Amino acid sequence: RPGTPDMYILGIAGGADEDVFRNEVLYLRQLSAKRWNADGRMISLINHPASAKGDAPMPLATRQSIGQSLDALGKVLDPEEDVLFLYLSSHGLDDNSVYLHTGPGQEEYLAPNELARMLDNAGIGNAVVVVSACYSGAFIQALRSPRHTVITAARRDRPSFGCGNTDSATWFGRAFLVEALNTTTDLTQ
Repeated sequence: RPGTPDMYILGIAGGADEDVFRNEVLYLRQLSAKRWNADGRMISLINHPASAKGDAPMPLATRQSIGQSLDALGKVLDPEEDVLFLYLSSHGLDDNSVYLHTGPGQEEYLAPNELARMLDNAGIGNAVVVVSACYSGAFIQALRSPRHTVITAARRDRPSFGCGNTDSATWFGRAFLVEALNTTTDLTQ
């Protein structure tokens, strides 16, 4: 919509073995529709067996599908006016990559510099990148730009908490998505 800054959403749930990652991205869809009127401007990539079933199956989160999604978003959003909100929830490894697990024996890893390259190649201008994963602080330096806001769940040398099937969201996801963004959409607050 020319003259109106729109929020485009890319939600990525990288872990197939735990519900919390999928839950966060599904919650992000609801929140984005309500808080940013983002219906029709959302892509969800979810590596969870339950998300591949039903009437509206979700595509898997792989390096290829993330790159293709960013390329598609780069073609429709106005890089000077619109904002990409990218939310990545998964296991993070101590080498600072994020785990993309699509099933037994099917795993990839996404490094911070690789995501930075994908954003640049897609022509994404303004971006808010949120990484809910252990050791995710390395994404801050890799994505540093005057046009990016980067929020992570942990420092580059520390784990975060709350993974598992007993929680509905990671501790960070609950604090950021459920509590903070339901109070305000001002990221500074």
